[in-house]
Amino acid sequence: MLEKYAVRVGGGFNHRYGLYDAVLIKDNHIKVAGGIAKAIMAARQNVPHTVKIEVEVESLAGVNEALDARADVIMLDNMDPATMKEAVKLVDGRALVEASGGINEESIIR
Repeated sequence: MLEKYAVRVGGGFNHRYGLYDAVLIKDNHIKVAGGIAKAIMAARQNVPHTVKIEVEVESLAGVNEALDARADVIMLDNMDPATMKEAVKLVDGRALVEASGGINEESIIR
């Protein structure tokens, strides 16, 4: 809880407090499930409708698959700024978008 408090004091936001707050589907989950859509479908079948499902994607094809499967949040993982811009255009407000990896003071301005 102290770490979560430090994030808030530092001006950040905690989007979850533990594994019980939301589903986060990462690349290893996608591999085991047999794809993004299958992973999202399995998650939806096993959590209440009030739990958000976030999926980590590494390509524009992954963005499209996550959108088709109705992910609530799409995390753009290790994409270059140009690909991220294209991904945000594809999402077009249909899901929340997060960015992860490869972001620094120089790349965030692009």
